[in-house]
Amino acid sequence: MDRPWENEPDEWQAEMMCAKRHPEFLNWCGYVAVGPQHPLHGAEMDDERLSGLDVHGGITWARDHAPSEESSGELWWFGFDCAHAWDYAPGLVARIRELRLEPPLFPRGTYRDLEYVKAQCMGLARQLARYRPGDMDELE
Repeated sequence: MDRPWENEPDEWQAEMMCAKRHPEFLNWCGYVAVGPQHPLHGAEMDDERLSGLDVHGGITWARDHAPSEESSGELWWFGFDCAHAWDYAPGLVARIRELRLEPPLFPRGTYRDLEYVKAQCMGLARQLARYRPGDMDELE
C-alpha cells in the first residue's frame, strides 16, 4: 500500500489559511480565516449560513483561532476535516487494529493528501471572499 502520509509535513501555512495533520489520527484538517469586517466573522457552528459553504465534509470548526494557536483577537477561523466515513485516517486505522477491532469503513476510504487539502482551502477561501449575506445559494 502506498503510504503518502509518511512523506508529508505536519503543517502547511499560507496567508489566512493553514492545514494541520491530526496528531493522533494523521488525517488532514484545513482552515481559512476571515477578518473582523467579514459578515461571517464570529459565526458559530450552529449558524445556518455555514451550511451553504461547500468544502470536504462541511464546516467542522468555527472559532477565533486555528487549532494549537492562540486567538489573534481579530481573525475568525473556519475549518474542515478529512476523517469522515469515506476518508482513510491512517492513525485511526492503526489504533483500531491495535485494539484488535476490524475497522468497518476506513480501510476502504480514500486518504486525502496535503495537495487535496490545499485545494479545498483555496476553494473555501474563494467562497468566503465572495460571500454576501443572503446569497449562499450562489456561492457554488
